[in-house]
Amino acid sequence: MGRVALAAGEENAAETAHGFFVQAMREFEATPAYLDAVLGAAHSEALMDKPHDAIDHFHLAVEHIVKLRRDRDHYERKLTEMISAHYDRRRDKGDYQGALDYLNVMPSLYGNSELPAPLLAQFAYTHEQLAVGLRDDVAAMDRRRAADAEAAVELRDTVRFTRRTAAEHFGKAADYYYRHAMASRVADDTVFGSSLWKAARSYDEAQMWDKAIDTYAEYALARPEDLLAVNHLGLAYMSNGSYAAAADQFRRLIDDHPKSPEAFKSL
Repeated sequence: MGRVALAAGEENAAETAHGFFVQAMREFEATPAYLDAVLGAAHSEALMDKPHDAIDHFHLAVEHIVKLRRDRDHYERKLTEMISAHYDRRRDKGDYQGALDYLNVMPSLYGNSELPAPLLAQFAYTHEQLAVGLRDDVAAMDRRRAADAEAAVELRDTVRFTRRTAAEHFGKAADYYYRHAMASRVADDTVFGSSLWKAARSYDEAQMWDKAIDTYAEYALARPEDLLAVNHLGLAYMSNGSYAAAADQFRRLIDDHPKSPEAFKSL
């Protein structure tokens, strides 16, 4: 009945469907229908803009799915489609934290196995967007003038916290982009290169210099024609205090590509 109510698309369809699904959860707890009811309740709660309830029920569904011996693939697909739909709704509204909350349901489904490449890409993009938004917030706060000394202290602390949180999201984005690059390496070299570059740039934004250096170096090895990567590698070495290594990268650009824009940046 819950699925029928949703399919009908009438006013308050999600609320009506939710009532049926919750009733089914109570009445069929010891039957195979229970999992369908839990997923239906979660889906309808998400449509009703009750994300906390929806996510709790999605997590409950995962707990049951991982124990299945039959029909697990069917329920994994069903859960994935629902999470993807609600992720897209939140992302399209610019609610990246809400989108991330839905994504965070999924890792428990895979245990110790690597996440599928599309899911890695979604995690990477979402953390990156959260980081960019926070970085923009810091820039806006830096332009503000506090009314008095107390307000100045509060503003300074807020800026520090926001900057630190942005760096954390850039670091997580970088980790996911790197994992996505590795997952795509054989199947799609273009995607591999794009995600590896985004990983390097995100490590750079997070000021995780050792990882930035390693990832820029890996990218430069895979894309030797990309002189910008060599320039960024040199800059990362400088930021890390490795001035001799930075000079080697800049000298390489100047000697091998003296007329390139990247060589001029390296002077």
